[in-house]
Amino acid sequence: MATPIPLPEGYDRIQRGGFSLIAPQDLLGDLIEAGLHHPDAWEPTAAGSPSEPGRGATVTIQTPGRRRLVLKKLRRGGLAGRFRKDRFLGYRRIMANLTLPVELAGRGIATAEPAGLLLQEGSSGLFRGWLATREIENATDASTWLATTGNSGPDLLDPVLRFVRSIHDAGLHHRDLNLGNLMVRPLPDGRVGGVAVIDLDGARLLERFPFRLRLLSLWRLERSMVKRFGRDGPLGAGYRRSWAAAYAAGDEI
Repeated sequence: MATPIPLPEGYDRIQRGGFSLIAPQDLLGDLIEAGLHHPDAWEPTAAGSPSEPGRGATVTIQTPGRRRLVLKKLRRGGLAGRFRKDRFLGYRRIMANLTLPVELAGRGIATAEPAGLLLQEGSSGLFRGWLATREIENATDASTWLATTGNSGPDLLDPVLRFVRSIHDAGLHHRDLNLGNLMVRPLPDGRVGGVAVIDLDGARLLERFPFRLRLLSLWRLERSMVKRFGRDGPLGAGYRRSWAAAYAAGDEI
């Protein structure tokens, strides 16, 4: 690549045909064997069955080393996405997909572990990227979990909301926090065994997470629920009071 790109500690890369495959040193050989040094291998027709189409579309594969990986092409959202879609000015935002999860883990926040990144540098300093993360075992997104849990009630999402509070307290500003970006690991008795946040592209860590951003994040989360289930859905009437109580648990009045 024309631009020298520093690697995170413990990572290595190979460069072939204008593409640079970057991965942890113990995974690079497995990713090469899976053909992930070229974007064709990341396409749903080659790799497997995709998730719902759109900016967040993913595909899951099993590598020759029997690792389950989730593959995703990085795309821009919002107004900028209408013009440049999958192209980013500079490499820093793309590379943050490898470094941010490490910082979050240090703050006690669960997320998908990065497994590799395919990077292509184009003209005028524009880059494209494809991200691989390890599949979070025995987990499903919160939207699917709500639809299939068989339980209902305004406190059903309390563990998820407490997790959202923890990522806000840790300073994580997720650009598009919704039910599809929160992974739930259910226990056999129906309780939630753990929650993780995914799709960190464009996310950033703040020194202080202002109240306005907390409200906006919760509003986006609620909007994703209403879009999927309607006004009340599986939580029933009066869920907003439960949401506020779960999120604010432990606060002094």
